[in-house]
Amino acid sequence: MYGKYKQEMLRQSKITRRLLNFSQIFLRAYLNRAFAYAFLKEHDKAIADYKKMVEIRPDELKRIIDSRAEQYYEKGDYAKAWTDVEKAKELGVNVDKEFIEKLQKASPRKQ
Repeated sequence: MYGKYKQEMLRQSKITRRLLNFSQIFLRAYLNRAFAYAFLKEHDKAIADYKKMVEIRPDELKRIIDSRAEQYYEKGDYAKAWTDVEKAKELGVNVDKEFIEKLQKASPRKQ
């Protein structure tokens, strides 16, 4: 009986490993597409892809938060850009100083 369960657990672990690999592929695809949308100045679509990445893997927020802040800035949504900058700092992300200066000029806020 133990052998049957062991075999099933091995099968399940292989399936899970494959799914996790697909998850990484999806994350990479969303990230690449978000960068492409950002380049094309399709800010809402870029932001949507960044949000989707975080839905799939919340720990990815640290990886993309500064990029998402830049998209909010480009879109003119300075409040959300500031929110992401503050969250990035909380997470220990080094946000580009030039970006913060641009944001400060567009929408002053004490740092």
